[in-house]
Amino acid sequence: MKPSRLASVAILQRRAAVLVLALPIGFAWVSSCSSDNSVPPAAPSADGSVDAVAPGSDSGRVDSGGVDSGGVDSGPVDSGLHAEDAANPFSSNYSDPTMWLCGAMAKHDYCLDVQSATEIKADGTQVDASAPPATSTKIDCFYVYPTVDLSMTAGNRQTFDNLPDILDPLLGQAAPFSQVCSVFAPLYHQATIGTYQDPKRDQYLDAAYADVLLAFRYYIDHLSNGRKFVLMGHSQGSHMLRRLISREVETNPSLLSRMVLALAIGAVGDLVVPKGAIVGGSFASVPLCTTADQTGCVITFNSFASGHPPLVALLNPDASTLNAPCTNPGALDGGLTRLAGSVFPTKVHQAVVDPGSTFPVTSALAVYGDFFTGECKPGPTGLDYFEVAPAPDAGDTRTNPINFDSGVLSPGAPFYLGTHLLDYTFPMKELIEAVRTRASKL
Repeated sequence: MKPSRLASVAILQRRAAVLVLALPIGFAWVSSCSSDNSVPPAAPSADGSVDAVAPGSDSGRVDSGGVDSGGVDSGPVDSGLHAEDAANPFSSNYSDPTMWLCGAMAKHDYCLDVQSATEIKADGTQVDASAPPATSTKIDCFYVYPTVDLSMTAGNRQTFDNLPDILDPLLGQAAPFSQVCSVFAPLYHQATIGTYQDPKRDQYLDAAYADVLLAFRYYIDHLSNGRKFVLMGHSQGSHMLRRLISREVETNPSLLSRMVLALAIGAVGDLVVPKGAIVGGSFASVPLCTTADQTGCVITFNSFASGHPPLVALLNPDASTLNAPCTNPGALDGGLTRLAGSVFPTKVHQAVVDPGSTFPVTSALAVYGDFFTGECKPGPTGLDYFEVAPAPDAGDTRTNPINFDSGVLSPGAPFYLGTHLLDYTFPMKELIEAVRTRASKL
């Protein structure tokens, strides 16, 4: 069969020349959208009127139990203006089925579409690994997708005519969880990738969060039926979850008791704890997960290939006192784990940049079981990381399909993000099992 290619971050290298990176930026998948739909909205004030927000007011990272310029503090760091205190700047209506990609409200539930999958065995044979969604579930998963708007104009996406680009991460990250939970995934007016280098970054991210908050509240009030839930996000989606947990969930004991798990993956330093701690920093009370059946905790990590460790602390606001943590979903108590099922999308809408990854299949997903290992390693810069390495057993005929030397997977300039694009894919089976294990105890 002709190998299919994993196309990852469309137009990034073409735009790298115009990026001036004072800090690394968070992205996960890309789109071909122009700046026409990336008009910055004015930030709403507490009374619903339009006002300006001081640049850097939130710092984008620590909301409670956090830090100020003097280091770790027992009290919260607060921007003063939160999206939940004001009218939604986009007048988004989550009673509209077209505002949902997955879930009971969705006009079309993409997470229920069965994706073709092929597992490549150690002896080279291929077997069908397609996994239909569960007919009944005990738990919900609320998912926020990563940055897909690569406009260099700072602001928020104004339209949703880039659906194929949004579906790339949705189908690769969230849809596989339909085996174990009912997935709810709203559209939201996310910040563009150019926003991460803008002085008003926090204003635009809070505007995006206003949508996520509205969608979550609609889910809680009208769709959840009181069920417990898992929060899932990646990259900018995890930046939204950091706000949601600290501002909405932690402040409501009823909601906190219903949050079984949070998968805040690929937060690139936006989620932090004091060095040596498992709680504090970004969250006042929600800890990092340390055991397989623990509930009300967070699994978070940033992946980098073996031999290509992180070079900078990314969005960590204070690498001297805070740490962007790593929780190994296959070994929450620490140590090396052999990843039971890495699941790679083989086709992406924007096939402009190819990191050189090839798969000997034509299915939508390629599964490699017991081929990669994963281990949390201390980073030298305040960013612990999930080190991924190919580690085939003797006699394994498979070759590594991922080109770790590709520029778009590099820990160096201009993006510094390593294998960020593949954060979910390497430990996919472990992440699904983390939800399954907890759901089985409900």
